[in-house]
Amino acid sequence: MIYAGEFDAQDGPKTQEPWMRKLHFDDSTEFWGQSRKVYYVPDPVSGNQIIGGYYREVPNFTYLTVPKAGHFVPNNYYQPSYQFFVDYLNNQSLQCHNPDGCSVVDVQCDYMNQCSEHGTCGSNGQCSCDKGWKGADCSFKNTELVDTYYHSFMSYGPKWFSFTHTPANWYCEASILRLRSITYAMDIYITADAKADVNQFNHDMAFMNQRDISLSSELISALCGSSGYSVAVYVDGVNEKKNELLSNTLRVNFDMI
Repeated sequence: MIYAGEFDAQDGPKTQEPWMRKLHFDDSTEFWGQSRKVYYVPDPVSGNQIIGGYYREVPNFTYLTVPKAGHFVPNNYYQPSYQFFVDYLNNQSLQCHNPDGCSVVDVQCDYMNQCSEHGTCGSNGQCSCDKGWKGADCSFKNTELVDTYYHSFMSYGPKWFSFTHTPANWYCEASILRLRSITYAMDIYITADAKADVNQFNHDMAFMNQRDISLSSELISALCGSSGYSVAVYVDGVNEKKNELLSNTLRVNFDMI
């Protein structure tokens, strides 16, 4: 078992996970594909269950992230440290001490609105979206960009837009995508894969606070691959000082050249 304190700046999750993801071990695909479970441990004082961490496991390997702890986990959060030590002495693996179970998959699927009826929620608590839909909960209608495409999208308040271009040939197809946000600035995120779920956390490049931008495949290599590309556009239509939602128009042009 490998464990890491959530607030450990030296050997915490931010530094542990990257090298572990490069390891090749039995069941590694299953390991990283599964949803983390909650490590509930009994509180000897109250008798209630407390959260001792979040973990993934396969036979012979477990990775546990411990909350409320830094580098010295046993000193920062003693009860979970004591409990996983006992679990390993007695059972050689972490044990679920919650009678209602430790999986959060059902809860995840509920929070994803059962994929908004546009996909399937898997055993890892993540959505697999139907064609034409994207987003963690499959709620974003995706638009396929084809030659001479033009459309104006009206929005009210904060709004995400999703676009995809899938090339017809294996070689680079010269094209220009123009995005114009008429009233308010937009943030644009791009990933060089038409099947990707691109967002503010997962992208290859970003163009922030834009009003009018033309993206040429002749200048941007990410728009020129055989896998196509995905674009997510966010318009922050909110006046926070007045706490009011604002109207906007997003104009999209796509042309092969």
